[in-house]
Amino acid sequence: MSPARHKLPIGIQTFAQIMSEDYYYVDKTRFAHRLIEHGKYYSFPNSDPP
Repeated sequence: MSPARHKLPIGIQTFAQIMSEDYYYVDKTRFAHRLIEHGKYYSFPNSDPP
């Protein structure tokens, strides 16, 4: 039997909803810290269409 899969949080805007409704979540905090410490340029493109 395969393990249960989490739902993908497409269109979900709040962390509380992601956690309470068992959506898939990956914590990228350590990558943000590494970028801040070692990165030169920061680009955070807007994912919303104009």
